[in-house]
Amino acid sequence: MIEEHTPKDNLDDFIRRSFERYEEDPSPAFWDNLNDKLPNQPATGMALIHRFGWQIAAATVILILSSTLIAGYLHFTNKVNTLIAGQVELKEQLLNNKPIVSDQPSTPSLPRSNSRSPVQFHQNNPSYVIVDQREGIPPTLLIENQVNAISANSVNVEVSPDIKPQVEDAVAPLAYLPKWNILSSQFQPGTIVAKVMSPIQPVSKQGWYSGVHSTVSIMSEKLKKPGPDDNDNHHGPRRVVSSQSKLNHIVADYWVKAGKQIAPHLAFETGVGYQQFDRIAEHQPELKIRDGERVHGHGGPGGPSHGGHDEYDFNYTLNSYAGSMDINLRMSQVDTTAMYPDDQPLDLNLTTKEHVKTLRIPLLLATHTGKGRLKFAIKGGLIANVFLQNELEVTGISSGGNRFKRSDPDEPVAQKESTQRYGLDFVLAAGAEYRLNNKLSVLAEPTFSASLALQNNNLAPAPSYQTAGINIGLNYRF
Repeated sequence: MIEEHTPKDNLDDFIRRSFERYEEDPSPAFWDNLNDKLPNQPATGMALIHRFGWQIAAATVILILSSTLIAGYLHFTNKVNTLIAGQVELKEQLLNNKPIVSDQPSTPSLPRSNSRSPVQFHQNNPSYVIVDQREGIPPTLLIENQVNAISANSVNVEVSPDIKPQVEDAVAPLAYLPKWNILSSQFQPGTIVAKVMSPIQPVSKQGWYSGVHSTVSIMSEKLKKPGPDDNDNHHGPRRVVSSQSKLNHIVADYWVKAGKQIAPHLAFETGVGYQQFDRIAEHQPELKIRDGERVHGHGGPGGPSHGGHDEYDFNYTLNSYAGSMDINLRMSQVDTTAMYPDDQPLDLNLTTKEHVKTLRIPLLLATHTGKGRLKFAIKGGLIANVFLQNELEVTGISSGGNRFKRSDPDEPVAQKESTQRYGLDFVLAAGAEYRLNNKLSVLAEPTFSASLALQNNNLAPAPSYQTAGINIGLNYRF
């Protein structure tokens, strides 16, 4: 019975036919459906690195430079303290040293000023007398008094004509040498002969310095998207939108700076700078028909037109880089017979060009380290921005679906609403300075800055920006 029910085919063929419809790898549609059902996961560490890669790299470089400068400063300070301690110890040894005794007693020597010991001339010649030096004689009158003393006592001396003057070497300390400088013939065992060393002077505070600098950097922007409007059907106050630059701009700054050394390794810098550049940005006002005011046509909003096309005036505020702008748009329907509901979006996309002029005032603290001609510095502080001019021009307007168009393309669109605006930036720089001479020095330092405060508007926050570049300059020290 068992043999009758056993399949006659081979076991391999039986298994193959049983699983021939089985797919080991799921289809792509399966994974797409699964991904749609999964909840959004927070960004991983690698995603954060990809997102903030250049900011993390800049912070790492600045951290390495800061650590190097701090380590160099501590090493240099330790060396200076060691040398100063050695100088103090050497001075104490010299003060406690025994008087130096000459090993040539027969050699006459000139007396030191205000000395109490007698001076002997030609000690081996009995015909010469010993002249005692009087106390309290100024050094400038010493030789004159000695001559007078010899002349006064010469009456009691008989000089033989056969005796000729003897020329002998006089050993005396020179006025321009230190007291512990002695000749090699005067050296005796137990006498300390120290090498003349220049004393280490403490680092004195430097004075004022000024310079002209130029900074070239790349500016990138980031715009925080506002959350969804829960009261979309509510006719609230004037709409506020923000523009965002799609490109990284190259920005040039020109500075006249002045600094003051307030400590051996610390300085304060300020000055004035000028910045000018063109900013190209885009924005989508997300306007709907109900946001406009009908100026031509008949019927209610969205109703049919009778005997003419419908035109609408749209007004909103644009937050730009250097101020807010009042935007006025007059749009008309392309199809005059079409009827649109009140919540029909216009799908507008506007391209703007801003010409910005800014006055900048830096307030920086700088720390310097190094020796010789080359020194390293780290700077950090704030920059106050005063926007002098912000001319905005709408260079392009497009509408999705070709349902609306501008009534008059030559009509002005933007009108400045705020006359002046202030901003605040944080800046950090680290670089090197090379002294050409005692007065002039050149410097080069990479810089990084970020905006701290432009505008805080929850409906449409102004774009924040970061810059990374290099600053070069020439300094003059007074």
